[in-house]
Amino acid sequence: MERLWEDEELSAKMRERFERGKTAGKFPALSDLLSNLSAKEKEIFFKTGGMQAMRFRGIVPEDVGVRFRQLRGLLMNEPEFIVRYPEAHGILLAHEAQRTELGGFPLPSFGVHVLGQDPYPYYADYEDFATERERDAYSTTYVPGLKVGHPSADQSFWPLEAGLLRGTLLTILSREEYRERIKNHRRDLGLFEDVEVPEEWAVRITDLRLAKVLVPEETRRFLLPALRLLQRPMTAERVVEWKHQIMGNRGEDELDHCWEEFGDQLRRRFRAFTVSFAAAALFLFMDLDMPDVRDEKPYRLAEQISELAKIIKSLMRDLDDRTQELEKLVGNRSAGRQSRRENQAYRALCYWRYGHNPEAIARWLGITPYSSKTGKGTRNWKTKLKGILTRGEEIENKRYPRAAAIFANYKDSPHIRRKAHRAYRAHLVMTKRFPGLPPIYEVGRKIRVNYQKWRGLEVIQAYIQLGSCLVRGKPTSP
Repeated sequence: MERLWEDEELSAKMRERFERGKTAGKFPALSDLLSNLSAKEKEIFFKTGGMQAMRFRGIVPEDVGVRFRQLRGLLMNEPEFIVRYPEAHGILLAHEAQRTELGGFPLPSFGVHVLGQDPYPYYADYEDFATERERDAYSTTYVPGLKVGHPSADQSFWPLEAGLLRGTLLTILSREEYRERIKNHRRDLGLFEDVEVPEEWAVRITDLRLAKVLVPEETRRFLLPALRLLQRPMTAERVVEWKHQIMGNRGEDELDHCWEEFGDQLRRRFRAFTVSFAAAALFLFMDLDMPDVRDEKPYRLAEQISELAKIIKSLMRDLDDRTQELEKLVGNRSAGRQSRRENQAYRALCYWRYGHNPEAIARWLGITPYSSKTGKGTRNWKTKLKGILTRGEEIENKRYPRAAAIFANYKDSPHIRRKAHRAYRAHLVMTKRFPGLPPIYEVGRKIRVNYQKWRGLEVIQAYIQLGSCLVRGKPTSP
């Protein structure tokens, strides 16, 4: 194989022999395999003498033509698919895909398009048509036949449509870009050679969700000296350079004095959150053609970035409020004193096993522990809490039998105890290294449990909780 890889002439002869045989009707199975490979994959195939054939075998179903037509029929006119995945739309539709017309509202600095959101109510009367429905009512932003494309923002000619701004805000909250623009794990690069595909991006539209952890006043105070380092006139490339410059600065500088009261770790984190949000905000300002923004003064840019953080943060709060209202509505609970939900009792048990303070768990449950200093609170709060934890264990036995089996058998099984210690160590390491991110993947990998299935998650959580109890020398039952 090494000889083939180094000897271009030999691999070319093999390919020439195959092509001659194919013309004569030979090698039918090999012809079928190669017909579904890209040019780069074919080159690798011949250079390795077919040793990598197994990598390609079985990935193409026999009815690929039918499946391809089915996908075209399902997706070719779907606005959400066209706008969210313009590259995939181009691959699927080939020359029929006109992304410049069908790609939604472009935000070129981010390399994405967004779908306008301005639904209109429609009434349909089907009496004159052969259909089971006689009348119907619905709403849609894009009726069949209406192009979903929009030109780039140009506020010197026409103000921005409310529907496009609404769609942009919804995209900020709803889109997920981790796998395509933050950690792009596309391994089969030969398959996508000469094809436009999503790439890792230094600044993403979803970075604007970092507004949730920012304090607008502190953000403005930090950004004022930072923005003085941004070159003018502002461009997407200069914003990326500015982000990397500020994020990569590890020494003490004027920016760090803004957050002197915080520790080093918190200071670095605040810096990263603020700069990432600010870079995304600057991208958005340019893509929405904010007048004079490219030469704006640092103090004015800091104010505008802070205002955008307030807008997005307020939108998130409003959505949280409406979410709680919807939860109350669909819960359909009668007025008066409500019985405690099963999930609350079970979560309280999990918190207890993780080592949370019993008083904090009681307050989370709505029970105020008694204080001898104030004379206020529930005197028998410990008894009440124990009853809730016992109920949580009963719920676990009923709803999570795999977890219950782990807790029931760990005393007699050294294997279970070793696994629990391994899971808890991985949990501690990951939560310390990446605070705020669930460490389920790494824990599952350490104890060889599939985290992508519900039963796998149940088992992983049980091992982490058991490990916590074993390390702290606490029982698993109240």
